[in-house]
Amino acid sequence: MQKDEALQLLNLKDNATSEEIVAKYNEQYSDYQVRLTNAPTPNLKKLYQKNLQELEEAKSVLISGTDTDTSELVSKTPVYGSKPQTTTRNRPPVNSAPEKTRKDTKKEPEGSRKNILVLALIIVLIVGISGSYFLYTMYDGGQKEIASLKVDKNKLIEENQNLSNLVAELEGLKKAYNDITTNHKIKIANKGTGAITIVSLVAVFKNDEGKWEKYECLGRSLNAGGIIKPGSSYSPEVVRGAEVIWNGSAIFYSLKLESGSKKIQQAGFYNDDASEGVINLKF
Repeated sequence: MQKDEALQLLNLKDNATSEEIVAKYNEQYSDYQVRLTNAPTPNLKKLYQKNLQELEEAKSVLISGTDTDTSELVSKTPVYGSKPQTTTRNRPPVNSAPEKTRKDTKKEPEGSRKNILVLALIIVLIVGISGSYFLYTMYDGGQKEIASLKVDKNKLIEENQNLSNLVAELEGLKKAYNDITTNHKIKIANKGTGAITIVSLVAVFKNDEGKWEKYECLGRSLNAGGIIKPGSSYSPEVVRGAEVIWNGSAIFYSLKLESGSKKIQQAGFYNDDASEGVINLKF
C-alpha cells in the first residue's frame, strides 16, 4: 500500500502527526469492529475483516514512513522452462496396497462431506438466529420510536390547545380594554320622582390625538344647567356660543349630585356603570 492510499483511507493530511494517525485509526477500527460484530451474513463479515486489514496496513505505512510493496508477494504460478526433478526411488508397486486400505480411502470423502454439511447447517442456523435477532431489534426499536412519537404528538396537541385558549383569553382582554378605553357619550336617566341636579362633573377621555385628557366643570356650566327632570334622560355637554367646549364624551367619570336634601357622589368607568349605554339614577 502506498502512502497516498494510506492517507486517503484514514482521511488524513500529508503532514499528519503520529497522534493524529493513531486517533484516526482507533476511530475507524472501532467502527469496523462494531460492524463486523453485528454483520448478519458471512460475506459482510469477510468485507469488514478486509477493511480492518487494510486499516492496519495503512497505519503501519504511515507510522513507519515507508510504503508497502505488494508486488513482491511469492507467486504460486509454476516457473516454466526449468526441468522438474523426478525420482523413482522407493516407488511402491501399483498394486502393493491392500484392498481393504483402498476401500477405506474411498470412504473418507463421504465423511468429510457430512462434516461440511453439518458445519454449513450450523452456519445457516447461526446466521438465521442473528438475522432474526437483528430484525427483532429493529422492530422493537421502531415500536418504541412510534410510541415516543405518539407521546410527543399528544403533548403537541395539548400545547396547541393551551395556546389557543391563551389567544382567546388575550383577545377577550383586548376587547375589554378597548371597550373600557373607548370614549362614550354620557347619558343619564332620572328614574325617580324628583329633579336631579349635577353639582359638578369630572370627565376623563381621549382627545382627537389619542391622548388622555381631563375636563372638570360645575353643573351650572352644563347645558340646561345640569338639571335632569324626573322620567327624562340627559346628555351633558358644555357649549359656549357656537363652540363646543366638551361634547359629553368620557371613559372615566365622577359626578356630584343632589335631589332635594339628598346628596350623592358617583364615579367609575362609564362602560361598566352604564347599563345599555345609560346611567340610571333614582333618589
